[in-house]
Amino acid sequence: MFKNLKKTLTEKNITNKDLAEFLRLSEKTIQNKMLNNTEWTLSEINQISKFLCPEYKVDWLFSIEDKSA
Repeated sequence: MFKNLKKTLTEKNITNKDLAEFLRLSEKTIQNKMLNNTEWTLSEINQISKFLCPEYKVDWLFSIEDKSA
């Protein structure tokens, strides 16, 4: 669902496991968040955008694909 975030993390060689460890979450929780089954918290969004991907705007990183398109 979060194609820009996924693409950026892949380009930076950051796996879901790495992201889970960084955010102190389980890998399953990250999978659910990436699929938009569970919402990201503001704290998680801030940590990702501030420390892992500071060169991108938050709204671009966390834009959601339109499934109907």
